[in-house]
Amino acid sequence: MKLVRKDNHDVTIVSTLERLYGACAFSAATRQADGTLDLDYDGYTEIYWDSQHTVHRGGQRVFIDAEGEELLESEVELIDETEVEED
Repeated sequence: MKLVRKDNHDVTIVSTLERLYGACAFSAATRQADGTLDLDYDGYTEIYWDSQHTVHRGGQRVFIDAEGEELLESEVELIDETEVEED
């Protein structure tokens, strides 16, 4: 079975949209004239994998297709790859 877009069976669904938390390390901070902080990031982020969850919108899971587009669960279809369409 294969998950595809309902409106285009040639475009495969490749993943779900996920949300998670992490902590990005920084080595220094300065205060800007407008009062905001400017951080010098170290380039490392620790991901908190236990916080990961699938994003839902309107009670439906959000999927991502092979072209990077987001689709709701109602916009995808599970098809049998072994079935050959006849003309």
